[in-house]
Amino acid sequence: MVESEEADEGEAQQPVNQPQQGSESLQGNGQDNGESMGTGTDNEQQQPQELAAGMRVFIKSIDPKHAERLHENNHLPWDIASHPHLINHIGIIKSIDDVTHSAVVVFYTWAIYLDKRKKIMVVDNIWHLDLLVPCNHVHFTVGDRAIIESNSANQFSLLVVTIKEINEIEGSHEPSYVLLPTSGSLPSGNPFTWIASRKPGEVMIPIYSGRNYCIIYRDRNEEAHNYPMRLIHGIVEEESALLEGVRKWSSTGQAVYFQMAVQRYPHQILTANEEIETPIARAIRDANWPAVVTLLAMRGEQEQPTDARDRTLLHIAAERGDVTVLEGLLLLMPRDINKQNSEGDTCLHIVARNQNAACLDRLLNVPIVQCNIQNLEGNSPMHVVCEAQETSTKRAMLSRLLTNSKVNPYLLNARQQTPMEIAIVNDYAKTVELLVQCRPIQLNLEHFFNRTPLHLSALFAKIRIVDLLISLNADINRVDMENRTALHLAVVEWGGSADVDVSRLACVHSLVNAGCQLNLPDKYGYTVLHLLVNACNTLSSSCPPVSQLYPALSSLRYTSTLDDMVKKLKPHWQLSAIAYIISRGGDMSIRGRNGLTPVEICIDENMRQTLQVLQTLRPKSCVSMTVRQFDRNMVALCTFNCQDNAADVQLVPCGHRVICLDCAQITPLRRCPMCYRSITMAIDKDGDELILGGKKRKGDDNVEMKRAAEKEARRQAEIEKQNEIKALREKLEQLEMELSCSICMDKRPDVIFQCGHTACAGCTKQLKVG
Repeated sequence: MVESEEADEGEAQQPVNQPQQGSESLQGNGQDNGESMGTGTDNEQQQPQELAAGMRVFIKSIDPKHAERLHENNHLPWDIASHPHLINHIGIIKSIDDVTHSAVVVFYTWAIYLDKRKKIMVVDNIWHLDLLVPCNHVHFTVGDRAIIESNSANQFSLLVVTIKEINEIEGSHEPSYVLLPTSGSLPSGNPFTWIASRKPGEVMIPIYSGRNYCIIYRDRNEEAHNYPMRLIHGIVEEESALLEGVRKWSSTGQAVYFQMAVQRYPHQILTANEEIETPIARAIRDANWPAVVTLLAMRGEQEQPTDARDRTLLHIAAERGDVTVLEGLLLLMPRDINKQNSEGDTCLHIVARNQNAACLDRLLNVPIVQCNIQNLEGNSPMHVVCEAQETSTKRAMLSRLLTNSKVNPYLLNARQQTPMEIAIVNDYAKTVELLVQCRPIQLNLEHFFNRTPLHLSALFAKIRIVDLLISLNADINRVDMENRTALHLAVVEWGGSADVDVSRLACVHSLVNAGCQLNLPDKYGYTVLHLLVNACNTLSSSCPPVSQLYPALSSLRYTSTLDDMVKKLKPHWQLSAIAYIISRGGDMSIRGRNGLTPVEICIDENMRQTLQVLQTLRPKSCVSMTVRQFDRNMVALCTFNCQDNAADVQLVPCGHRVICLDCAQITPLRRCPMCYRSITMAIDKDGDELILGGKKRKGDDNVEMKRAAEKEARRQAEIEKQNEIKALREKLEQLEMELSCSICMDKRPDVIFQCGHTACAGCTKQLKVG
């Protein structure tokens, strides 16, 4: 490390206008007027110079694999983490080894140090001399940050400066720089003028920054011209010949200019314009597939380039949305399909965000594609699709993702959200429906705080999703970690906009009509009525006197819908919900863990009196819903051909009932239609095993008679088995009698009487002969 500065400098923006520029030359190294900018490297056109320590050089534009092979042949080290990225970068020679024909070149960077703070660092690498080109001219612009290295009078010093002005010297092509000493983002001295020819012992070296040294360190308040090759070629006023050839071929359909450029300027395949766009990237953007193939063939097997945002050619093709170009690139470079750009997005993320179903389908057909890669925000392609607006294209893409077995729809992003939760928060009912239809386990899948999708949709007052989940037979009485149902969560938050509160009332109406328990206490002992009264206590609006509400309250005795109650009691939404729940069986006498009823926790006196009136006006015929047990499986109807009979066949091992006995005999099921688990066996209502799809053909015996005969045969076999067991037990008892003393029933008999009976010797001595 040479000099440390705190990191308060951000990376520069893309260029807007062309700023003032200049090219400075070292004394005795010739002159250049910068007219060759953008068409070639003017540094390479100078006469060959002998390399020496202290000379400013740049790394020759060459394929990194060729450079690596050159180092290996000469037994020179090659650092894969730095050497490939420093090609076309400018540094200064520190020492030369004539034996190994190599030199140590130093580059200056603005990077993160061990203490996690950005500082100016030194990167020194060993390079073969054939890869070094003397850099007589560097095209600095206003705003560039650089280091002036001085070796005069055997003293070595470094100074970080910011270029504030570039002026022309009359009668000379050499520019004059006005430099400001800088430390971090603050000036550390007074401005001064610097001319290269008048400072023979000083050299001005650029500072690189960004990932893989891909940009020039600049003042963030200045316009950005921050691609590294600009220091060598200057600011590109016009596109390079090869880039211009691609543009003309794409616009006019004439490939003559492109063919000439390929023959004359093959080295420009790596040349980029101000937007850091290479000829290959331009050809992909223009969907010019023949040009893409030609340029890729020119590059050979070397690694494909990335731009400042780390986008590969596949990323650019995905953004372009041309499935033909994407198809061709996948044939040439399939391994790039899982690479991520600077934002962590893969090609799947990009096509999902752009809603390009054709490209998404093609990418998913690649065997090595990884469908669950998450970007910097933690979003997988499934998250990105669920965040998009609901269209027919989105539904097609979502269906395609869900049919891929490698896609995991339960991943959490950085906000700890699953794709299902994203769809619920954005009120995308069709997306939720498709997720449940393709993955039925998500209907009652618990996540944060053990909350199901129905809990979340009720909490966010998404009435369309609540009605949808209820129609799909979601468990309305499932409780979360706090022992709260969806109805509890629907009445927790109030006081938002009127539209949200009305949607919340609609959720209450749907959940109550669906049979949600009204008097279930949560872990704090609060019922739904407790929570509604607490909401009234929290809101600043006070309840009017009961005398004003009594006419409306008295009419509620004959009102059964929430809509009528809201019309009579608006804008008191919570009071309307309380009246509706009481009319449907809500119990105001239940006490919480604090020992208080909903009436007793009420703060407003008018509200307390209103609640007491509502309790007295409760319909006499109302049946309390404190305990409600309902087994949907027992009354489920067959979902197959008949759709009329009761589904009395239970599938094992899942236990679902979706088919009746008649349909089961003609339907060869292998998986459960609800959970897609493999079926091992089926059981009818009598508990007998049933063969699915095993109905007899015409002319065979009646199935019912055969089953009855088999059942009778099993019963007769069981009776015979029990009779045999009884006979064996009797024989066993007789043997025990013969093998034991008939008097003590303990010892073995060793005395036989003339009558044939037996006894042991001990019992025989006690007998009296009469």
